[in-house]
Amino acid sequence: MNRTGLGVFYGIMAGALWGGIFLAPKLVPDFSALQLSTARYLTYGLISLVISGHASNKCRRGLARANG
Repeated sequence: MNRTGLGVFYGIMAGALWGGIFLAPKLVPDFSALQLSTARYLTYGLISLVISGHASNKCRRGLARANG
């Protein structure tokens, strides 16, 4: 996938996550606001870990290549 396609994909995923904030209370009405907020931030945290892990691996490979 080229960089433009990847950017569009990330934009769609960001929009889906943002839209989930408004859909979640309707989809799971038995959950309290605290449970919804906890689930939301755990999800954001897990996504951030995956993205940062991928970025750190890519950075580590680049540094190893630069150091020979």
